Amino acid sequence: MQRMRLKMLLAVAGALAFAAGPVLADVQASHVADGVTVTVDTEGATIHFDYVEQGCDSGIPCLEVDATMGVGPLPVSASGCAAKPGVILCPAAGIKSITFIFKKSGGWSAYHGGGGQHASGPCSPAAVNVEAGANGGVGTINAWNGCPETVVCKSGGMVAVEGDAIDAISGPCLNVVRH
Repeated sequence: MQRMRLKMLLAVAGALAFAAGPVLADVQASHVADGVTVTVDTEGATIHFDYVEQGCDSGIPCLEVDATMGVGPLPVSASGCAAKPGVILCPAAGIKSITFIFKKSGGWSAYHGGGGQHASGPCSPAAVNVEAGANGGVGTINAWNGCPETVVCKSGGMVAVEGDAIDAISGPCLNVVRH
């Protein structure tokens, strides 16, 4: 009897979810003209960016964005790029910039490595931009990786940035540490 009730509750929940329409992605990528914009619209997201010379599941230069919360992947969607659970893959050819916009709180890092080094290969040929702190968001931006990034801290938020001397960092950041 309990099992039957559980099955009925799950069926009703599934029907309601279907009737409500598609689940909106927490992380959305939009490839327009020669740029990619990645909008992060959830609390506590961890975004990791990498440029992979032989990626995109086909061995071509690729901009790769991993989106997680804790140990699990976040829902993602992409226009003009490929999306699979927690990962956005954009072929790098023709892309001049990739911009990450945090609408809420979260963290961002790039390249595999850290401490001023990255182990995955060369820096992205596309300019890398990160905007955080809007709407009172709290953010941590780890741009200390040996590659140039532009970080903009928005007013109203609290954003801590760790970066290289070559990074352009502007806005009312809470704390900036340069190496």
